[in-house]
Amino acid sequence: MSALAVHVRRKHYRQGDTLALQDVRFRVDAGQFVALVGPSGAGKTSLLNIVAGLDRDFTGEVTVDGAATPMGVVFQSPRLMPWLSVLDNIRLVLPESAGDDPQAVRALLRELELEGFENAFPGRLSGGMQRRVGLARAFAVHPRLLLMDEPFVSLDAPLARRLRELLLSLWSRLEPTVLYVTHDLTEALTLADRVLFLSPRPGHIVLDETVPLPRPRDPGGARVAALHADLLARHPELLSGRAGGEAGRPAATGTHTGAGDPAREAPAA
Repeated sequence: MSALAVHVRRKHYRQGDTLALQDVRFRVDAGQFVALVGPSGAGKTSLLNIVAGLDRDFTGEVTVDGAATPMGVVFQSPRLMPWLSVLDNIRLVLPESAGDDPQAVRALLRELELEGFENAFPGRLSGGMQRRVGLARAFAVHPRLLLMDEPFVSLDAPLARRLRELLLSLWSRLEPTVLYVTHDLTEALTLADRVLFLSPRPGHIVLDETVPLPRPRDPGGARVAALHADLLARHPELLSGRAGGEAGRPAATGTHTGAGDPAREAPAA
């Protein structure tokens, strides 16, 4: 597990002088699952790319404890190599020594309900199965830091729910630190220990909310619905990136406004 500290003082778009992010500062403790929520254009994906090291055109610091922290990244689309089988798509990200022994990968595929599809090519898989392969590829490196950019967007509700359950099962067993981008507040409250809310451009954190619900959580259940309603009652413009009277002002570093850390439990399969 790895702790993550982020302070992006200034991030410009590559064209023009428009600021994408300004004074974004937060810390994620080792093994914690943190969701990022904000309106379209708030800079959620830009922030994830900065943390992943895919975008270095910013002012500030991103630090992860451990010099060689394995990192997994899951994008909105699976980004599988169409000419490689499922097994080879996953082995592609592994060190040579690990890639020579596919048994651990096969076990991971079984856990993600992909047994029997090891030799299939991505074009023969459904969208949901391709997302599972993307998850398997990210977890195959045993990541200490896992970055996820709306990985279940556009899926139908039952399939997205099942993939969230599989994600939480893997997270509970392997305990990576997770930074998860979503536009869906219910999804954030179902998955995360904390939710960071971003303002409109230039994005900054307006609220850092701890989720006080034990796991497993039913996204359609009364507890999640009540927490969702309570948040929006306290902050009616939260999904537009404004929290109470703090609109336009960043939240204090490390501020948690919820009621303690939730118990970590493996979800029911």
